[in-house]
Amino acid sequence: MKGTRMVQTRLSLTEWSYRAILLVVVLTLGLVHIGCDSDDPAADTESVGLTRCTSCDSLETYLKQSATRMVETAYSEADGCYRIIGMPGFPEEDFLAPAPGGGEALSGQDYSTTNLQEPGVDEPDFLKNDSEHVYVLNANHFLIYDADPPEEANEVSRTDIEGLPGQMFISQNMAVVFSSLTEPLPVEDEPGAYYSLKITLLDLTDKASPQLIREIYFQGHYHAARLVDGFVHVIASGYVNFPILDYGAELSENLERIEKAELASWIPNLADVIHPQGGKSTTDQRLLSCADFYLPGSGDIRAILTILSFDLDNPLEGPEQSSIVSPTSIAYASLQSIYVSHVGVEKEDCSRHTRIHKFDIRSNPGEAVYRASGEVPGWLLNQFSMGEHEGFLRVGTTEQPLFWGDPSEMSNNLFVLQQKASRLDIVGQIREIAVGEQIYATRFLGDVGFMVTFERIDPLFTFDLSDPTRPQILGELKVPGYSSYIHPVGDDHLLTIGQDAEDMGDFAWFQGVQISVFDISNLTDPILNDMEIIGTRGTGSEALHDHKAFNYFPPIEVLAFPIRVYEGGEGGPDFGELVFSGFHVYDVDLSQGYSLRGQIDHDDFYSADDCTYQWMRRTIIMGDSIVTISNAGMKIHALDDLATLQASVPFPTCEGYGYPFPFLGG
Repeated sequence: MKGTRMVQTRLSLTEWSYRAILLVVVLTLGLVHIGCDSDDPAADTESVGLTRCTSCDSLETYLKQSATRMVETAYSEADGCYRIIGMPGFPEEDFLAPAPGGGEALSGQDYSTTNLQEPGVDEPDFLKNDSEHVYVLNANHFLIYDADPPEEANEVSRTDIEGLPGQMFISQNMAVVFSSLTEPLPVEDEPGAYYSLKITLLDLTDKASPQLIREIYFQGHYHAARLVDGFVHVIASGYVNFPILDYGAELSENLERIEKAELASWIPNLADVIHPQGGKSTTDQRLLSCADFYLPGSGDIRAILTILSFDLDNPLEGPEQSSIVSPTSIAYASLQSIYVSHVGVEKEDCSRHTRIHKFDIRSNPGEAVYRASGEVPGWLLNQFSMGEHEGFLRVGTTEQPLFWGDPSEMSNNLFVLQQKASRLDIVGQIREIAVGEQIYATRFLGDVGFMVTFERIDPLFTFDLSDPTRPQILGELKVPGYSSYIHPVGDDHLLTIGQDAEDMGDFAWFQGVQISVFDISNLTDPILNDMEIIGTRGTGSEALHDHKAFNYFPPIEVLAFPIRVYEGGEGGPDFGELVFSGFHVYDVDLSQGYSLRGQIDHDDFYSADDCTYQWMRRTIIMGDSIVTISNAGMKIHALDDLATLQASVPFPTCEGYGYPFPFLGG
């Protein structure tokens, strides 16, 4: 691919490695300082904000002068902090943060849907449903099942999707499918450049025969997406495509290669194929719009983040584009804004900091408009590390030197940021929370917040955020193990899932999965109402690291999630034996706790030689039934008697674990 550059060398491996590290150092320390509207596009500036580009000439100058400074430093004797670099287009937190690895119901609705962080902000998944249909991405198929009545569940249609589809939205009669191209498509007239992300739009008016209406190819990778008020916002990350350089050659030769490279070879392309009903298909290939680029005054220019936005009510129009020259690690969206972040390293003390960029999706629906940028010490764990309320962004971070220092130097913070002109300023903060530990879960809900940190035990902290300029810790409760996901139930209770842990003094061994109920009616004195521990060491659940696998359905107070249970472990590092793989279904009494309603397995799907790995994934409540989804198929059981099987539907393909990889972070 064009972003993967071969480097010729006449130096020894050690010498070449040293220069390569120096180049990374330059990227990390922000030695490239540029402003698009400045007389010197590489002028020094302390601003963390972005400047909108006014022309393709200024964008080309920006990129070339940035590359020139990077290469010049790579040839110099530079000192600085070394950092771990993630692959462009994949979440940086996988490389930088040593972090641990319920369905919503609208009023009067008798079926669950995707478990969301923010009400009204839909998140993509490989599984979607309405009151009658289940939509599944399986291998390269988009499948529609009619599940009403459940006893007659059947496949309505099967549509092939190019590449490996991993995430999708379903809105009214429209499907938006994101796929990673297994055979990247060459970019026309750009040798060595390829499209690797595809967005497929299907009209589902006739569910028995979905109609292809649009295909968008992008020279980059899927990172995240959100659906708000009928507008899809896709966050993609691609390379800044530097020309092929030879670090064994003289500096002047590489600078000449940079200067000769044309802008079209530096920035991503987009190909838009429209299939109008009854009309002729059209294809439009184009570079991203220069005028829709926002450029940092300093920072890492090795990647380009792009938000593509389009209206599902007018699916053949757009997409609108906003691009920034920046990598990204974590994205979060509210009804008003999208925030994207990336991690950098301070030159002075090698501490990590997170830069955050805000995009407005409310003022001009259908477009993500850049508004402001800010910076906080430390790194974020995941999307729940951010939460917006009444114009204030709350952020939880963990802080520690990059490669040295003992664990006691680790601490955690809560920051409150407010937009002031083009800056996100810190207006309130709490520093050094739970020194020696790190964040394992965060949740911001209106005027309150919750944080779980962990080293050997799990403190649950409660916060009063009603005054953004003076956030306060109200309460703290220490319990064994840790929680990795916090789920609110009304105003007075939290459900959590995490892992039990055996305290060994200086460290802890993770053991079984634990689910808890907390009473937070008095935030100064949170109470653990119940904790259930499932299995011994080795027990796991996708719900530990993906909230979409956690399905709490308030109308009937039922919790369901996938689980692999090991028993017989004797503590410490000892694993027991796998005794169950399937789903647990619990009745939840918020004052008394959990009561296991029953278990559901998919064992009969795994008898074939080509389907051996059991990967339990999702559950759906649909009326009086529960639907369970694994990598091999779908089962429907009666909720009032889980032993009553209403339907068993194998999928066309039994997928392996972690498939498809690029979409696991969704």
